Amino acid sequence: MKASARKVLSEASFSKSFWAYMASSTVVAAAEDMLSPFYPVYFKERFNLSMSAVSLLFTLSGGIWNVMSIPSGWLADKLGRKRVILASWLSSVAEPLALIWVYSYRQLVALVALCSLLASIQVLPALLS
Repeated sequence: MKASARKVLSEASFSKSFWAYMASSTVVAAAEDMLSPFYPVYFKERFNLSMSAVSLLFTLSGGIWNVMSIPSGWLADKLGRKRVILASWLSSVAEPLALIWVYSYRQLVALVALCSLLASIQVLPALLS
C-alpha cells in the first residue's frame, strides 16, 4: 500500500451512523449468503419450476443488477444518497420475507426484478457520492 493511501485511511474518521450501516450491512450480507444456496431448490420445489426456469430468474436478477448499476450514481445525486442506500438496504432485508407471500411464477419474477433493481442502486456510486 502506498504511503498516501495509508495516510488517508489513518486520518479518515467515520460517523456512528456509518459504522451502524456497515454493521447492519454485514449482518444482512451474511444472512443472504447463508440463504442463497437454498434459493434454487426453494424455487424449484415451491413453484414446480425446471432448473432452466430457475436459471432464467438468476439471469434476470444479474442482468437488471448490471444494467441499473450504471445510473445509480445519478440516482444517488438526484434523490440523495442516504435515501437510495436506505431503500436498497430495506429491500435486501424484505426480500426473503416477501417470498412467503409469493404464490405464482409471475409474482416471483416481479419480486426478483424489483429486489434486483433496488439492490443495484446500493453499489459504489451511491456509497461514495
